[in-house]
Amino acid sequence: MFKKLWFQFLKALAMLAGVVLAVDILLITAEVLFRNLGWRGLGWASDVIEYSLSLSTLLVAPWLVAQKGHVKLDLLVERMASGQRNVLYRFTMWLAAGVTAVLVYASTLLALDTYTSGALVMKSLVFPEWWVMAAVPPLFLLIAIECLRSALAGAD
Repeated sequence: MFKKLWFQFLKALAMLAGVVLAVDILLITAEVLFRNLGWRGLGWASDVIEYSLSLSTLLVAPWLVAQKGHVKLDLLVERMASGQRNVLYRFTMWLAAGVTAVLVYASTLLALDTYTSGALVMKSLVFPEWWVMAAVPPLFLLIAIECLRSALAGAD
């Protein structure tokens, strides 16, 4: 039951990433249309798109790991015996879990620093920088958990 809910949660995050990208496409289309019609563009749209592209990448990443849809070197891996392939898969998932765990730690420190310092993003839109950073540690944590789950489960 928990495993099914977990995968539904990851799928919902991936679908949210799709919605974010769809909104980005609409904003880009509107910006191009407005400028070609000689109207004033959406000055804030590029700022929103800049941050939402990174967010959508992090939103979909745990689901991609769960689906084994992450980047692989198939040319090398497919030439290996099944046992070797599984050892390599587990090793890379342990390594990925370790790297993302470090990113959880570092991004948490950065998010806390931007919160306590009161840093602002000052572009077309002005907002607290921690708003951008707040989503990063939990999303990296989900990636780390999924890499760890995959490392324990193996390739097959």
